[in-house]
Amino acid sequence: MLTADPKKRITADEALRDPWFTLFTRRVRIGSEEDKLDPKIIERLRTYRGVSALKKAAMNLLVKMADNKDIEYLREMFIRMDKD
Repeated sequence: MLTADPKKRITADEALRDPWFTLFTRRVRIGSEEDKLDPKIIERLRTYRGVSALKKAAMNLLVKMADNKDIEYLREMFIRMDKD
């Protein structure tokens, strides 16, 4: 479901028919304590989404910059900061 390309991504119906999901839904009653999402999971999903927005903003900035020296400088700074 996290595949960026919608043509390669499974549909919601396919996900609901996946063996893992059907096994999970058989074990957990809807509305039970097990059915509630852990707040940590929700926060991680929000963080994951935020990274994408930051990346888009950075790419927009780079596209609008006309001076190649500035772009090269930012690239070098990124490489120095990027640990992985």
